[in-house]
Amino acid sequence: MKNDVRDYKRLLGFVRPHLWVFFMAFACMIVYSAVNGISPAGVIPAVNNIMSGEGINIPEHVKAPHFVTALVDMVNSMPKARLMMMLLGAVLGYSIVRNIFDFLQQYLMNDVSQKVVRDIKDALYGKLLSLSMYFYSRNPTAKLMSRITYDAMIIRDFIGTGLLDLILRPLEVVSHFIVVVCIVIFFGIPMKFIFTSIILFPCILLPAVFISKRLRQITTRSQEKMGDINTILFEIITGMRIVKTFSMQKYEYEKFKMQNNYFYRLAMKGVKRMNIISPINEFTSTIYVVIIIFLAYKQIEAGTLSWGPFGAFLLSILLMIKPVKRLSKVYAIVQQCLAAGTRIFEIL
Repeated sequence: MKNDVRDYKRLLGFVRPHLWVFFMAFACMIVYSAVNGISPAGVIPAVNNIMSGEGINIPEHVKAPHFVTALVDMVNSMPKARLMMMLLGAVLGYSIVRNIFDFLQQYLMNDVSQKVVRDIKDALYGKLLSLSMYFYSRNPTAKLMSRITYDAMIIRDFIGTGLLDLILRPLEVVSHFIVVVCIVIFFGIPMKFIFTSIILFPCILLPAVFISKRLRQITTRSQEKMGDINTILFEIITGMRIVKTFSMQKYEYEKFKMQNNYFYRLAMKGVKRMNIISPINEFTSTIYVVIIIFLAYKQIEAGTLSWGPFGAFLLSILLMIKPVKRLSKVYAIVQQCLAAGTRIFEIL
């Protein structure tokens, strides 16, 4: 565990020279998350004012702030046509802002990842030039090449997508959670809905944690096997005259085929563990939706809850589940990155 933290800090140390780009990406993430978070609120006037025509009602026992009651009164007093045009304009503006900042945060984070990989390759190459001949006698050339190519690419993918998700998805969860709390407080959503939702998130994250522990071992073995394959290729290509002289083509082919097939089996084990997380999460989410709609239907039939606030609440929860699912996969990506980082830092 201590070694993992140490390697993780060393990897993040390569980000430090590019903090200005990173902070620009972080600012774009904040705007993107905020826009995503408030979007479900538009469901309330769309359902209560335009579809049903009953208007937005704040329960009598709820003491909402003055700006909330003033906003509700203003929306309720608007003609349907005008409210519809405002909502359509808001949807268009939301789409423009969301997509612009989504592009910017992805572009900037990928810029950071490419710069980090460039710096890691430079550091690795400089270190390789300073090492003794004894080191080279103990380490095959192809395996060293895989450190500067294959392992560095895994780190690039982690920073470009994994680190992005590691920062962006918690921001999204927080923004959606704030909206959920506001809907619960201002529109009298029963607290049992919140408790039901809290139970959901550990059910999504825990399977990913257990699966990802095994995934790191598989990733390490896959990287080592890739080094073995590169070694065989290097030896064959550089020694092709000897192979043909002694008619060893069939032997070398079977040797490569065995290593390549072993790498395939390891890769498929990793794919299986990466992709089993999503079906588990989908099944858990479906169970939650069924339970929450069943509970809400009773409240709506009793007249203590309307479809608009409940729809906004459910949409916020579902949008909150999406980044939680991404975070469950990020843990697996982090394990792959740490495996690659460990191999690189063995040289550095």
